Amino acid sequence: MQTDVLDRLFQVLELNPQVVARVGPDASRVQARLELRSELEQQRVRHLRLAIELVSDQVAASLMIAKARETVQLWRRKTTCSQYYIDRWSELLRLPPQKLAKAMASLGDWEGALFQNSPWSWAWN
Repeated sequence: MQTDVLDRLFQVLELNPQVVARVGPDASRVQARLELRSELEQQRVRHLRLAIELVSDQVAASLMIAKARETVQLWRRKTTCSQYYIDRWSELLRLPPQKLAKAMASLGDWEGALFQNSPWSWAWN
């Protein structure tokens, strides 16, 4: 958009925009990013610990996976979670415990999102 068009819009809307120069990043934004990173790291650690539990105790793993599947089914029934997460977690929870643990340890780009929408939250509450 050309600046003269913006100038006319501002005039009609009786706005007087001002440019604010910032020396560096806003401290509150930096703090918020650090807190988010910390939360994501905590989620990752929780899921990695859970993955270790899944491979160390087959009986407990079966019960834990069944409970996680119930959570995903609840999401599906109540539409409380995106279909992407429902489908992705359903796919992961069909894996045998060792493969599930390996997948949880290497989810890649979607790891943070999947861990924020996790059917395992009951395990650490």
